[in-house]
Amino acid sequence: EVTVWFAFSQAGHPVRWVNQGLAVCEYLKDGLSAKALELSKKNFNGYTYAVKLSLSCYLPVFERMKIVGNYIYTGKLIGKKISGMRQDVHAGRVE
Repeated sequence: EVTVWFAFSQAGHPVRWVNQGLAVCEYLKDGLSAKALELSKKNFNGYTYAVKLSLSCYLPVFERMKIVGNYIYTGKLIGKKISGMRQDVHAGRVE
């Protein structure tokens, strides 16, 4: 769903967050949160698109570092090389 929110934002639509609970529920043991890594590995191109879109938006440095770290970790699990992943998201080299 991150791709939808960032695409809205890039199109100039205001995106607002509410600092209160809108729904109270429990996570499913086999839900999206539990399967995030497996889903990212299965659809690495879609995950790459979400990462690329996330990095094109303003985010605090720590959030960007988490996104890149998770992306590299996931890519390495499926045998991707860092140089290829960097090209895929058009990221510069971090020194």
